[in-house]
Amino acid sequence: KYSCIPWIILGAGETEEEPSTRLAKNLEDLIIKEGPETIGDFIAKPVMGAGGVIPPPATYFEKIQAVVKKYDILFIADEARDNVCCDKYNIKPDLVSLAKALSSAYLPIGAILMSAFSHGFTYSGNPVSCAVAIEALKICKERNIPEHVARVAPWFQDGLKAFAKISPIIGELIDIYGKPLKATEERVKELKAQ
Repeated sequence: KYSCIPWIILGAGETEEEPSTRLAKNLEDLIIKEGPETIGDFIAKPVMGAGGVIPPPATYFEKIQAVVKKYDILFIADEARDNVCCDKYNIKPDLVSLAKALSSAYLPIGAILMSAFSHGFTYSGNPVSCAVAIEALKICKERNIPEHVARVAPWFQDGLKAFAKISPIIGELIDIYGKPLKATEERVKELKAQ
């Protein structure tokens, strides 16, 4: 029923924060209507992948988290593709699902990160897939992949902007798809400052 696709949720003349406020209110209204006790969880992708790599509007997750926390609803972040967006958007979910990005999609692997909880499973921890995931993460760190993306992001975005002159639609798409690179560049600066 709800979507975070910017061109669908942004009303005429609205800032990015206004639809975030509206969507959080819609969620709270729905929770009240249905009864919080009838809702098992709230699942969201921090950055939507199905319609493109589309980041959330400003303050969206901050406002949504406040609503689900208020009604004690489990918040699950689906990071199967990205693995890093919760950090970027300061999302503090109860559970995070990870998958493809763990092994750079070379081998099947998935993981669930959760707040403190003691458990065990009989069928888990495939050693080959886990070894590939660990190596993929090491390679990202050793080769400074986030820093590389931060370095090439301005150059790449300048190249995309040249295409924007061809058509307003291309310009709009470039604005949407260019945000993740800019976000990575900003996140690397934040991490280096820490």
